[in-house]
Amino acid sequence: MSHKFEEGKDIIIETVIQQVRTRLLAPQSDLCAEFAHQFFSTVALDDLREWTIDDLSGCAVDFWSMIEKRAPGEVKIRIFNPDKEQEGWQTTHTVVEVICDDMPFLVDTLRIVINRMGLALHLVIHMGGIRLTRGPSHEVTAVLPRQGAAPTPFLTEAPLFLEIDRQTDPTVLAELYRQFSLVLQQNTAVVEDWLQMCERVRSVIDELDFLPDTIDANEAEESKAFLTWIEDHHFTFLGIRDYELVKSNE
Repeated sequence: MSHKFEEGKDIIIETVIQQVRTRLLAPQSDLCAEFAHQFFSTVALDDLREWTIDDLSGCAVDFWSMIEKRAPGEVKIRIFNPDKEQEGWQTTHTVVEVICDDMPFLVDTLRIVINRMGLALHLVIHMGGIRLTRGPSHEVTAVLPRQGAAPTPFLTEAPLFLEIDRQTDPTVLAELYRQFSLVLQQNTAVVEDWLQMCERVRSVIDELDFLPDTIDANEAEESKAFLTWIEDHHFTFLGIRDYELVKSNE
């Protein structure tokens, strides 16, 4: 009989893992069990207690089926209302699942759509990246530990799980999918340039240590402190412009 566990976090997760292993055959059972461990370890105990063990394990197995095969650079989005008979678990909310390359601003990007459509966000599970190895057909071959050196080249991917106000209108669900797809595409474009711009700022910071004596040292130090501050996640770079100072004889 399903019931909500009033236990510690470790006990809940271990119980979920045991049930995950009964739902899948090896090697998928081992891979999904490690995913479930990492996935639910990032969730607050109070949130875990809102679920039954059946629903937690069903959610993990269901989400894993989406993660298990993905090509590099592919963004997979699923928006649905889980049904016990069909998905093996249930919730009173509409669920948004995303798996894509790990990059900055993902949660904030998804929040833009949710806020724009006037919906409430009830739960976010963002692991901050999961390290996976994949085979020639893009299938997961290993779920690596989150910390420490990895024994093999891996991909850092971003599974995101959100619960929003329940939506049953197919038109609304389709619009949610369209908007999530669009903003994630835009975020990818921004981040590709953003990383290069951050690197450019870091190089300018380094250059400020080697200015000629004709430059006021206090001004240089103040400029360096300012650039260091904005580079430390206090500013979102959307564009950059280079200036070249040229002396003229006129």
